[in-house]
Amino acid sequence: MTTMDIRNWLSLPIKSIIPIQKLPNWLCLSAGYSANGMYGEFTNQSVYGGYPLPNVKRTRQLLLSLDLDLTQIETKSKLVNTLFDQLFWIKFPMPALEWNDLSGFHTHGLYW
Repeated sequence: MTTMDIRNWLSLPIKSIIPIQKLPNWLCLSAGYSANGMYGEFTNQSVYGGYPLPNVKRTRQLLLSLDLDLTQIETKSKLVNTLFDQLFWIKFPMPALEWNDLSGFHTHGLYW
């Protein structure tokens, strides 16, 4: 059994938060939540199916990062527009600020 590492992101166009005309429409601010080391629903179990499990600390992370909304980039190519529409669901690696309940604040050069 492996530990779960789940990340969820919510992105908003920065222009909708800060009304600066020079900001591009496709640049977004993302807030994320992550949970690691979760074996059980409320607590980690020490045994699963008769087998002992390693002692893993359950951690939660809050993340703040940038993201790209490629659907906001105007192109004349139907192929490129279709590709951008499909890439909408992907969180692009960007610098991030993380807070976790084990060690506090950290910065990451690239995080997704």
